[in-house]
Order: sequence, then structure tokens, then C-alpha cells
Amino acid sequence: MQAFHPAGAPQLPGFPSPKTYAAPVWRDSTTKEAPWSPITKREATRIYYDMRHFERQTRGTTESPHRWRGRQKRVISKQDGRIGRAGLAVAHALIFDFTNWRTGQCNPSYASIAAKASVSVRTVARCIARFRESKIICVVRRASFGPGNLMQQESNAYGFVSPRQWPGYRKAPDPPPPPGDSWGRTPWQSALDLAADRLRSGAPAAEAQRLLEADPDDPLIAALGRLGRFPRS
Repeated sequence: MQAFHPAGAPQLPGFPSPKTYAAPVWRDSTTKEAPWSPITKREATRIYYDMRHFERQTRGTTESPHRWRGRQKRVISKQDGRIGRAGLAVAHALIFDFTNWRTGQCNPSYASIAAKASVSVRTVARCIARFRESKIICVVRRASFGPGNLMQQESNAYGFVSPRQWPGYRKAPDPPPPPGDSWGRTPWQSALDLAADRLRSGAPAAEAQRLLEADPDDPLIAALGRLGRFPRS
């Protein structure tokens, strides 16, 4: 690691100049501002639910990050997938506790994430490594110049990748649409609409009232008919 010495440090003749060493920083760290991107809460919520679906898809097909009973070779985990149960807790903390929806800024420390997710700092580091390997999030290691122009490590910046770019991810199928005759309607609306249609067609009001009284789906509609809401003809 390169040696630095702060400006203005005393230098005595015949003695080497005093040297101070910067704290260790990651080699790929940058001092540039992180490229934050705004995100809506709805989009972030959709990403979290897609992560849950991805975890269910890959459960039982992913190597365990731990050594199993002293074996050097990795074994398939029977409980966790590409994200893991602890990873879902870490993702939940990142998305809902540390993301600024207006600016997209998300740069908590490992200790802050661990406190919110109720896991250890070591677990947070392992989960972030899983996310990077699966290309679920992008991580920017940040650094800054401290006193004496020395480099010092800052907390990472996190950004969420669209689920369409996750390798091996298959989107969950959309739920089937409701029948065409009930689109946008509820049972009580259907019963009232049927009675109103009979009245518009010139049917006696007593007939519409009997339709309401005989409604098997909602007792409230039946009680409405028994109250005599429509005048008898």
C-alpha cells in the first residue's frame, strides 16, 4: 500500500520524513458520487416480492455457503435458495428501511443493516456477496479523503437491478382474470344491478324486491329487500 504523509508534517535534517499509512480500502473503491436513481415504493415492493419468488424457484438447487460437517466440497442446501432466508431479511431492510424513494439513495453500513434485519454483521456480508453473485443488486464501494488527504472507506452504495436481468429468473405467472361478466363487479353490485335492470325494463317493483330478498350471496341485500326499499306495485 502506498505511503502518505500529511501536508505540513515536520521534516528534520538527516532524518527520514515521517510517514503515515492510509487505512486499508478496497481496491475497486471510488471517490465519485454514486449514481443514485429514484425509485417508487411500488417498484421496490415488486422487486422484493420477485426476490421471494426467486428464492422459492431456486430452493434445493443452490450450493450451501457453509462447509457441511467438515467437508471441503460444497453441498446443495435443502433450506435456502439463491437468496436465502437471511438474505430476504437483509433485502427487506435495504428496500423498506434504508431506501430514499425520492432520490433512490441507499448506503447503510453493515452494522445498520444487521440491526434492522436481526442478523449478524458477518451474515450481512455473506448475503450481500450472494446478491452480487446473482446480479440482484449492484454495489458501489465508496471511499473519501480524510484528514491529511488519506483515503478512508465509506459505506457501500446499493442499487436494485430489474428482475428481468436476473440470470435464471422466471417471472411468476399473473393470476387468471375474473370472468368477463363480473369484471369490476362485486356480488352485491350484481344483485342490485339486476334489480335495477328489471325496473328499467318496466317490471313491477315487487319483482325487483323479490330478487333482492332471494339473494343467496349476501344477507345484507336480502335484508334490504325485506325492508321494503322498493315500493310494492
